[in-house]
Amino acid sequence: MFPGDQNPEDPNSEEQFFYDLIFRLFKENKVEIASAITKPFPLLMGLRDRGFIPEQINLVPVERVVYDVLSELEKTFDKSVLDALFSKVNLRAYPDLLEICRSFQNVQSCAKLLLQTKNGEVTREAQHILVQWGMGQHVKATKCERNGGTAE
Repeated sequence: MFPGDQNPEDPNSEEQFFYDLIFRLFKENKVEIASAITKPFPLLMGLRDRGFIPEQINLVPVERVVYDVLSELEKTFDKSVLDALFSKVNLRAYPDLLEICRSFQNVQSCAKLLLQTKNGEVTREAQHILVQWGMGQHVKATKCERNGGTAE
């Protein structure tokens, strides 16, 4: 569902860019995700089964527990957290999660389009959008073509 292995040791890699973008989106949407979870089964039980959370976690009130769980998962965040969160079972059980999942997929798709360039150069427009997203630190300065600042 989401990008594969991330390599946090290569700060200029495309994988690191996607990781940072998706991680930021995860952090910014914890309240929305927690609000979408209305009962402990299947999400919390699935996270327990995958070893993300301990057996003895308190399950009431569910939304607060989910927010606390998401805060803990943030500390060890990776692709498997999103795969568990947005599994088919969870998307069926919590319909409000579907819209949040789509926002993650849309941001990922937009980021991929922004990174499609000629000769490895990023367009001025793409740089501007990435800076607005707070992701500008992952884009090296590049020269822009004469045709209005875009790469062909």
